[in-house]
Amino acid sequence: MPKSLRDTSRLFRHHTAVSCRRIAKLDSKLYEVTDDEKIRLLNDAVRDINYALTHIEYSPGSESNLNLLNSLANAYFDLAEAEAARGAKPELIAEIRRLANDATRRAYEENPTNSFVVETYVKNLLQSARVLRRWRLSSALRH
Repeated sequence: MPKSLRDTSRLFRHHTAVSCRRIAKLDSKLYEVTDDEKIRLLNDAVRDINYALTHIEYSPGSESNLNLLNSLANAYFDLAEAEAARGAKPELIAEIRRLANDATRRAYEENPTNSFVVETYVKNLLQSARVLRRWRLSSALRH
């Protein structure tokens, strides 16, 4: 796509990011998408959404902050999962989850009754609870 479209369209950036997320979630064995490719695609998705949020001003009819933030949170969730599956350091996974939590919070502040935002908010709560449970379990086993 021409740079003029990539750099001026929130909608284009958002849909490119959604496509990257979908490809990254394909079955690795069936579609031969490697773990490295999944992580690259998810990082591309995060970069595209962040670019749309920070460099392309909202205008009526363009992609809303709400949609971008909700997709950003989900891209971070997927990235944290992919990095964990690859055996990344816990600090990196924790930082990605922190970014997902921040994007979720920002989307929720935009519209706490949007069904997609509520779904992402609940996903964030469940993932946070799982992480806390694992931390407590590993902490208890050490003592």
